[in-house]
Amino acid sequence: MKLKQQHGHLLILGSPNPTSYSSSGNQTIYVKAEELSSCAQIYSFDLLVTQAPVLNTPQNIELCDVGADNTESFDLTIRNAEILGAQDPALYTITYHTSLTAANANTGAITNFQSYSAGNNTPIYVRVGVTGSPNCFSVTSFTLLLNPVPDVLPVADVFVCQADGYVLPVLATGNYYTQPGGSGTQLNAGDLITTTQTIYVYAQSGTTPNCTDEESFNVTIYPQPVIPALAEIAECDATGAVGQEDFDLTVRTADILAALPGATVSYYPTQAAAQAGTTPVANAAAYPSGTGQAWVRVVDTNGCVSVAPISLVVKPLPAVNPAPTPLAECETAPGESIFLLTEANSDITNGNTTYQVRYYTTQALADAGGTDLAPDHTSMNGSVWARVDDPATGCYTTVQLQLIVVATPVLGAVSPIAECNDDYDNDAIFDLTVAGAQAVNGQPGLVVTYHTSLQAANDGTPAYQ
Repeated sequence: MKLKQQHGHLLILGSPNPTSYSSSGNQTIYVKAEELSSCAQIYSFDLLVTQAPVLNTPQNIELCDVGADNTESFDLTIRNAEILGAQDPALYTITYHTSLTAANANTGAITNFQSYSAGNNTPIYVRVGVTGSPNCFSVTSFTLLLNPVPDVLPVADVFVCQADGYVLPVLATGNYYTQPGGSGTQLNAGDLITTTQTIYVYAQSGTTPNCTDEESFNVTIYPQPVIPALAEIAECDATGAVGQEDFDLTVRTADILAALPGATVSYYPTQAAAQAGTTPVANAAAYPSGTGQAWVRVVDTNGCVSVAPISLVVKPLPAVNPAPTPLAECETAPGESIFLLTEANSDITNGNTTYQVRYYTTQALADAGGTDLAPDHTSMNGSVWARVDDPATGCYTTVQLQLIVVATPVLGAVSPIAECNDDYDNDAIFDLTVAGAQAVNGQPGLVVTYHTSLQAANDGTPAYQ
């Protein structure tokens, strides 16, 4: 090649087009500058070809859209190694641009490339230039992507009773787990929770990176109130229809509250009513019933409910003779007699020796059951009240016993009876009734007997009638 200057211009001789000379580099070019006077000078320079960077196509950068605001902070440099591959990063200058035009022109480079705020589907153009040869560069690109984060709704803590448990409801987002971060045992909607525990609701996007959200809530299972063993309530069959009595159910309230302070206690005629809490007993202090059951409903301070039966027993009264034979005693003083009241016991109790019989002057005293009468009771004509207790049941009844004072007969004067001893044997037949008629003196209702001594007459034996 040869250069020649014509009229102040240099010509490259031997080159068809010196303005677009093709070379593979590492070549020396010689320039000959020659005047028309044939004066010439030769110069040289080297052609160096710098290899443009060979760039790999990087993966997109994906982040989770935390807060669902379509803005996150990206570190654009994390794809540098992937872009350069095995090329030495010290040989290159990397800049980031928002358009291909800006990357090619090396203008508008992103300065905060390690914390670049961008929204979803934002393209980034990467210009990689050879350090020292700014015009020797290559451009590649990737896209900034935002993946939506699942939104798990907060779940309120749950407080339930053991008898009910807690059925896990259907979730709009996520699944139930027994441990955080989607670990432990997965639970399903419809599962019944019967123990106190913390439950986690975990959701994930399944993308890279995996976007997650989690909420937790506590399930507190309150134990059911334990109603203490309730003794039966017994009433004696003393009032109303046979086999029916009014029961005071409230006598068991104190026992229940001693075991369950602060609880609410109510009474019901059936188990179903007690469980439902409907149609309670109108007057629990006077509940009419025969032998059977009533039900108590207990609601503790946590609102948990238990029910239990109370046995009701109508106990029979002692079986007595309602019309015992009156006691009749002879007058021992004007208008009075001494009555041995216990003589009526067998008649009153129908021979039941297990009953206890006591006597009182009035029914009120008999019902009160205080100090009873002495067995040898002095009384005028009238009555006493026998209280008959059955130790086996604790029940009693009362029976009225008539007392009759039998007046002492006023005897007429009795004349001696004389008979002739016709056969001279010192023995005669006497008609004693003649004396009896004189003694009776016309008084009706008297029975006359005859005795050979005063003691026998007082004892009534032996008697001649």
